[in-house]
Amino acid sequence: MATLTVTHSESLVLDGRNRSASKTFSITNIEEIYERTLTIPQTASTTLVAFNADVEGASVELPVANVKYIRVTNTGSIIPAKLAVINANNNYQVVLDPGQSHVLGSADDLMIAEANASPIFGSTLVDVESLSAIAVGGASDTATLEVYIASAAS
Repeated sequence: MATLTVTHSESLVLDGRNRSASKTFSITNIEEIYERTLTIPQTASTTLVAFNADVEGASVELPVANVKYIRVTNTGSIIPAKLAVINANNNYQVVLDPGQSHVLGSADDLMIAEANASPIFGSTLVDVESLSAIAVGGASDTATLEVYIASAAS
């Protein structure tokens, strides 16, 4: 078993003052890594990964209870992408500009999507079932996304 160490760093000097920050955390008992770079078209949504066997179109399915860390990064230099984090009944979406990442923890009981401007924090969280993406731009534009997932043993 291995330990994944993750460091998030920002580097900024503003008005002559260093406003940089760095935060590190570790996740133990990692035994498997899924890492893939995908070209994402603008013409159709692409399933990046599924955590539930019922999701169609996924090239890989990972056991939801074993996933401990998820990162999706737009490694391209021009085209943004929309990333959808999907559960059984809902999803939320974020735009990843080139160079930006979206980081999640365990896929098990991770999310709730509400159609409400006031979060209901007492709501029960549910599993992420899949991640999908689409490029933002013209019909011939593509985005390049890197998917990195660390899991305990399956």
